[in-house]
Amino acid sequence: MSYLREQILDRDGRVIAQSRNLAGIRRYVGGHNAPVIKVLDITELAGGGGKLCILFENGASYETSFASFGVLREFVRRWRNVWGAPLTINGSSWGDVFGQHVALKSGYPSK
Repeated sequence: MSYLREQILDRDGRVIAQSRNLAGIRRYVGGHNAPVIKVLDITELAGGGGKLCILFENGASYETSFASFGVLREFVRRWRNVWGAPLTINGSSWGDVFGQHVALKSGYPSK
């Protein structure tokens, strides 16, 4: 049986870390000597889903999709290891990620 893998890619597109779920990116961002996040982007997709993209200062990147944009916003809001990272939502700058960020709270209008 083949599982989709969550992959973190280096600047040349080579896989530097992978896992079957979000645990891999959480370990990468929360690990000792964690890389600095250059930008964390969340985008609402047609049908209510969402996409999370993270670009690191070292050129590494990560991308994954969520079935629900609301769940994605809540995931990012609660993810303490990304607090302070520059945030873009649907291509617009929204300051930095933090737990009480109004645009990440449930029920905040999107688009």
